[in-house]
Amino acid sequence: MDAYEADLETRARAQARKALAVEHRRRADWRKRELSANSFQTEYHHSHDFRRSHSAHDLVT
Repeated sequence: MDAYEADLETRARAQARKALAVEHRRRADWRKRELSANSFQTEYHHSHDFRRSHSAHDLVT
């Protein structure tokens, strides 16, 4: 392998590392958004169920 090929290989590896780092950040961001959405959904259903179980209709009957 000559110097030119070694340089190309080094650059290709650097680009691959950068792409992998970008993908890891993208996946971490996606996972964070999933957890946030699940948390919101759980909280929404909990508060919705609470309001439904304590509605004015239930208090009258």
